[in-house]
Amino acid sequence: MRSEFTKRIFNDRYGHSRPDEPGTAFVLFPRLPPEIRVKIFQSFLERHRIIQVRLSLSSPNGGSGETGDGTAPYTTYNGLGNVVSGDTYRICASKYLAPSELFFVNHEARDVACRFYRVKVPCYLYPTQGSIFPFPKPDTTFLYNPEFDILHIQYFSALQLLVDFVHDVRAHDCKGVGVRHLALHIDWDNYTEEVIRGPGKTAFAETLESLASMWFELTVYAGARVNQVRGEPSPAPDFHYNRSVPLYSGSKPFNRLATDPRDIDPDLRHICRGRIDSGYHKSYWESLVKSFGVQRATPVDIRLMVGGSMSKQNFELVDRRSLWKLLSEPWKWSGYRRQPPTNTVPDRGVDTVAGWWLFPPEAIPEAGHEASGRGIDGSVIDVSAHRPELCIVDLP
Repeated sequence: MRSEFTKRIFNDRYGHSRPDEPGTAFVLFPRLPPEIRVKIFQSFLERHRIIQVRLSLSSPNGGSGETGDGTAPYTTYNGLGNVVSGDTYRICASKYLAPSELFFVNHEARDVACRFYRVKVPCYLYPTQGSIFPFPKPDTTFLYNPEFDILHIQYFSALQLLVDFVHDVRAHDCKGVGVRHLALHIDWDNYTEEVIRGPGKTAFAETLESLASMWFELTVYAGARVNQVRGEPSPAPDFHYNRSVPLYSGSKPFNRLATDPRDIDPDLRHICRGRIDSGYHKSYWESLVKSFGVQRATPVDIRLMVGGSMSKQNFELVDRRSLWKLLSEPWKWSGYRRQPPTNTVPDRGVDTVAGWWLFPPEAIPEAGHEASGRGIDGSVIDVSAHRPELCIVDLP
């Protein structure tokens, strides 16, 4: 039986009304003038989505300068008559990226949705969080709107793959805009000192010059479960039960609140950073700008995404059912050498959120500069000086 706190889902307060809620049907809608119906459909679509994408080589043994079909890179043309990089890599999108409901209403609604999601990118689908080379479903596309959607690149083994992808997204855009909002998960092997080939270099540089926002993912493993305040080699680790850190859920529409309205102050003083050096993200962006000779008229809007992930348990949060399953499970302490001092989990009345926080770069100190002097391994930092924005996804 679920305890009371598992039933408090903060996402229910935001987003579109659920179909099963009483009193949400407007039966006179078909009698409205067509231009009014179109405006309503358009307003329904004008919401931000985050689209999870993974980029891998065409084959595990291939190279970024090779194509899977034997053709030279950047010699293939798409249906718009624009050159694309070719079969050099695989675009893998989450299978949970569902098309808008408007595609299934009527012809009028579908036409509005098709015009709104004007970019159609060929891709494969990956079934689980842990798969890089998936059992793909071929001949699939994900639909993308450059002005509202954020492309979250969760994995890319070489910078050339990211360059090719950004080039191809713009090639598939009939307006030639391409990527406007980008989110990256950066590993230490995502070097910027590569020799980049082909027309993709120019398209990538132009995209960096016009990019509206750049987010960097900082994953809090174990999410709202528990944070180990002092890691090894400390002989006496402490524990902090962090209720308020959002549990990351992507590939969905979301609402962005200017500040998190919940009672999160006590937890902001105990955020587990893991092994990620936040200063590396700033230097990574600066190296991209330098390497591609980017001259921006205005600074890009940089944010750090902070969300809890259950990926170590191969768990993916996609709907209410999976969220309730997660919250109903017994507390797990795997990965900690010393068990928490009690099995009682305090409940401060903080509602659970599926989504993520957004911090300014200066909110999370670089490794080695924490006031506490703790190292980067298992470090917990105090970010209470910066109250984060809160992004809340729609949970079906």
